[in-house]
Amino acid sequence: MSGIGVISNPKARKNKRNPNRLRQLREYEHPAVLSRFTDTFEDLDNALGEFKKKKIEILAINGGDGSIHVVLTKLFQIWDGQPLPRIAVLKGGTINQVATNVKVRGTALAHLKRLVKKYENDDQFRIVQKPLFRIDDRYGFIFGNGIVTAFMDYYYKDGDPSPYVAFKTLVSSVSAIVWRTKLYRQLFEGFNGHLVVDGKDLGTRPYLGIFITSLSQIGLGFEPFWRNRDLADKMQMLAFHKDAWILPYLGLAWLGQPLPKKTALDTIGKDFLIEADRPFKYTIDGDFYQCDGKLHIAVERTIDIIAG
Repeated sequence: MSGIGVISNPKARKNKRNPNRLRQLREYEHPAVLSRFTDTFEDLDNALGEFKKKKIEILAINGGDGSIHVVLTKLFQIWDGQPLPRIAVLKGGTINQVATNVKVRGTALAHLKRLVKKYENDDQFRIVQKPLFRIDDRYGFIFGNGIVTAFMDYYYKDGDPSPYVAFKTLVSSVSAIVWRTKLYRQLFEGFNGHLVVDGKDLGTRPYLGIFITSLSQIGLGFEPFWRNRDLADKMQMLAFHKDAWILPYLGLAWLGQPLPKKTALDTIGKDFLIEADRPFKYTIDGDFYQCDGKLHIAVERTIDIIAG
């Protein structure tokens, strides 16, 4: 029986940019580890089906946030209510906000070796609990639309995102706010939205975008979702007002301090209903989807993540 099953996504950008890291994982062998490299959804189904039959105790996901979201969605389908293996996340993607938030250290291989050592010695793992939301049949940690997806589109436009590109994108966005450029209109188009949270009607008004997550940090050190530090079964939502002047409050977001009410509607909940005046694109953990303008987001699961 294999104790640790590893799913690696060779198409994750970080894995593609660093083939040597992926090669090291391919060459790493240990009796307690069963590694599978999944190029297609069929490969992923087969690998998880094999892991289920062999009753793995830990599932380690080597990829970015998008890979984690896809693997967990498939995992819940295939295990179909049966007790799940414990989950570990390895830093194999360009965007690794889940790993960053639970404070995973080192490369994917280094983290895997630490897992194996603790597993063999029956040592206690450091566990971090994080809620997941469900949209239709998909699960994730990070939802965003409006300015969130517009910013991501701009971030990905050259096809090779990195921390440097993220910083450059932020600087360009700030310049767009100051000078009201074409990019400003692209990022800050907004929409009219009607929100209901945990059955409470929050009314209709123009929004720049809506961000719902169980993570506190969202990249470049920004921590606007500070309330998530203490939430076990709910998530924080920031709905940014269309007429908000965001620039003066970036420092507060970076420091993990509350934003002014005039900037964003800040609330927590388990059940979110968004009704927009038109269809919109949204993201789950960096992957893009489209809806007809009405979307239901339900926080249904909390999982234990092995962080170290």
